Parts: sequence; structure tokens; C-alpha cells
Amino acid sequence: MKILVLSSYIGPRNTVRPEAELFIAISKSVKQHLLDHLQIREENVHLIYNGIPETKVVAKEEVNTIKRNLQIEENDFTLLFVGRLAKQKAVHVLLEALCKVIKNSNANIKLIIVGYGVLEQELKTLAKELEIEKSITESIVPLFLSFANVKTP
Repeated sequence: MKILVLSSYIGPRNTVRPEAELFIAISKSVKQHLLDHLQIREENVHLIYNGIPETKVVAKEEVNTIKRNLQIEENDFTLLFVGRLAKQKAVHVLLEALCKVIKNSNANIKLIIVGYGVLEQELKTLAKELEIEKSITESIVPLFLSFANVKTP
């Protein structure tokens, strides 16, 4: 059986590979697109959300080292975004919300962004305009990229 896994991108002309018999969509909107626009039968489309796998337990000293490297203090409340810096991810909404929370509370909040994409510079500019750039830690993506032999988008 041929299986096709689809994210938000279907194809250049809204086409799918003809040999596919089963489709896995990662969101309700992708599933609906398959049903509405590509006339795929519902019994051939399965919805499986992307998820974050269970993580292994990390030693406290290792966590503390990472926090120090990211300039995260013990009393900081930490938010994490992992994903592409693209319009569909609405990171600008996250930055605007972070700005409001910071201005309306006394909490020390840090946002760690793990990812890169076409909106990187635009989001940095927005963070500066919102005066929250000190609350945002750029990710460890460059660290991972520095030792990877193969890099995929």
C-alpha cells in the first residue's frame, strides 16, 4: 500500500501522487482540503497530529547548564516555540501576546524560539518594536546546525 503524508503543502497545482492509496493529514484543515478540493474519499484520509514525543529525563545539572547558556534565571517563567518562522505559525501573535503579558505583570518571562524561516528578520524587528527583545532567546538551532552533516529544511 502506498501512503502519502501531507502537511500544509499539497503540490504545485493542488495535485497529489496518483499512486497513493492512503493519505495522512497532520491537521483538520489539510484533511478538509483533501476532501473538498481533491475529492479524496474520507475513508482514505487519516488525521494524525504532529506531536512532541515523550522526552527522556535530563539530569538537573545538564538542564542548569543549558539554562545558563540561554541566560535563563531560576525564577524565569519560560515559554518555548518550536517550528518554522512562517506566516502559518503566527509567531507574531505570540510576540504580541508576550508583550501584553510582560507589560501587565511583574513576571520574569523568557521565550525561547527554536526554528528558522523566512520571517526571522521580520520577527526580530517586531520584537524590537514591542520592546521585548530582551525576553526572547534565539534558539539553539545554530548549535545543532554547526555539527550536523546533513541539514534538511
